[in-house]
Amino acid sequence: MTELRDEAADFIRRAGSLLPAADSDVELVCRLWTIADEHDTFICEAMQKFNDAVFETTGELEITRGAEPITAPEGSVSLSYICTWTLARPDSQGASVVLAADQVSGRLMFEIRDSTGAARNIGFPIDEDESLYEALTSSFFAMYSQSAQP
Repeated sequence: MTELRDEAADFIRRAGSLLPAADSDVELVCRLWTIADEHDTFICEAMQKFNDAVFETTGELEITRGAEPITAPEGSVSLSYICTWTLARPDSQGASVVLAADQVSGRLMFEIRDSTGAARNIGFPIDEDESLYEALTSSFFAMYSQSAQP
């Protein structure tokens, strides 16, 4: 756990040079990364099943960790720390599963994003009895059909 904490502290120092990261975020980032590691195999398998069922060609699965700025209505900026599993596709119709931790509330959430950035919250924790594959498929097609409308 010490190694993870050190890695998270280093990540926050690097993020803090560009974004409003705080040293107090180390525990939140450790929690996020631990949960991401616990779900990694499950999510990768669901993404592969999704790719095989929906697309004719193979996509490439990319897994990243990062942070995104969030601007509140009054203009203040905070961060969402994220772990992302992205199915990158040559035809640009990929999809991502994002596990995010809100810097202010500490709340974690899963969402599915399409290649345009449109997102649908799928809740946290993921109910592994309910298929992530089904959530990916229904979310992807709902977002894709909305973006295809004039």
